[in-house]
Formats: sequence, C-alpha cells, structure tokens
Amino acid sequence: MDHSYSDQAGATTASVASRSHPALTTMEINMSETGSVESFPAMLRRMLGDRLRPDAETFPDMFAVDGILEYPYAPPGLNTPIAGREAIVANFQRIRKLLRIDGVADGSEIKANDPDMIVLEFSGRGEGVITKEAYNQRYISVIRLRDGSIVHYKDYWNPIALLEAVKGNETTRGLTIDYV
Repeated sequence: MDHSYSDQAGATTASVASRSHPALTTMEINMSETGSVESFPAMLRRMLGDRLRPDAETFPDMFAVDGILEYPYAPPGLNTPIAGREAIVANFQRIRKLLRIDGVADGSEIKANDPDMIVLEFSGRGEGVITKEAYNQRYISVIRLRDGSIVHYKDYWNPIALLEAVKGNETTRGLTIDYV
C-alpha cells in the first residue's frame, strides 16, 4: 500500500512499510507543511532514544521476544494482556482491520525514578476503517525496558473514543452520568 494524499488541512500523508513486519507495520504517517514526520514508531524511537536497541524499526521489533502488551482499559473483546512478540504482531493485524492510526503528536516524557521505566503521554488520531468515524485519543503509556527492548508496555487510553471510531458514535450516545 504505497500512496500519498492531502487532508483538508493541507498536510501530506504517506505510507511507510517495514522490512521486518511488512504486512503489519505499513503505517500511515503525517508530514506537516514544515516537512516533519511523526509516526508512532518514530515517536517511540525519539522518546526512548538510546535506551532502545538501534535495530528495532517497528513497534513489534521494539519488544523483547517474551514482551507483554497490556490495555488496562480495554473494552470486552479486545485481548489483554498479550504475551510474546508474535502474539503482539497478530493483535495488530486484527486491530488494523478496525482502526487506522494516521499519526501521533504532543509526545512528552514523565520522569520516573526507575531508569528502566518510561512514562509517555501523547495524542493520536485516525479513523475507524469500517465506520469512517474520527479517532482522537490521548494515551499514557508505561513502558518497562530490559537490555534495549520493551518487556512490558501498559497502554492507557479512553475506551469510549475507540468504541466510537470502530462501532460508531451511536454506540456510546447513552453513556452519560446524570448529576443529581
């Protein structure tokens, strides 16, 4: 899937594929009018820097073979935790049928006392593949590294934003809190 197009804001979006997991890691990335590019793996590479193995190009490549990916706020139907790099790859192959992430922004690191733990906050945007509903999300990711690889990645995000993108806005319409 190699293509480019311009969105309504005039930013160019391009597709980039990885050598190690080409079926999985072709990701839509955004190039702003200034020419800067920020994909999810690029943001992680930038934020984790030399704490990450230099040969880890894609998100799954960044994991240890026995690494764990966890979604603490996942809605029913989304497997969590996911153990092992191959299971993480399979998980993203399923998710890609439902959700497209166009890019990430606003990445910042929250300092932790443990040198092997990194806490990142960032935003992401995209759309539901089937619904074409917008996906706008804020993430807090708690990442534990060992020997340059991710051994545990806890990804905290709003499940309502995910449900609206993959199931449609009407799915969450009745979810309100009425104050007395």
